[in-house]
Amino acid sequence: MIYAANPRHQFRALCPRGAFAGPEAAGELCRMQELTGADAGCMQIAGSAAVPNNWGLQGAPDPEEQARWYNALLTACQARPWFGGTAFWDWPLPAHAAADRYAFIQGPALDRIRAFYCAGK
Repeated sequence: MIYAANPRHQFRALCPRGAFAGPEAAGELCRMQELTGADAGCMQIAGSAAVPNNWGLQGAPDPEEQARWYNALLTACQARPWFGGTAFWDWPLPAHAAADRYAFIQGPALDRIRAFYCAGK
């Protein structure tokens, strides 16, 4: 199963039953017991939410756009009972790497991710 989602709640799925897009993909995914996303991420660059997998995107730094993207992704996934979690792209350990592309350490996106996974704990 290959699964992709974007913050506009659009889904694409490729699985043994065929290829699905939009609402059909979401319906196909709902038939599953659980799905864990292989990876997800969005750069801290203006415009990256529209094309989160475009590593060549250039633009002004925009940590808030990245945070909004993570918030939208997690909100969309939380509404689906089959969502079991995901791995996030590129979390460098050095604090100075915070402004580097997909990193979200010390940024507003980290606050959104932490709030999502630590809610109620």
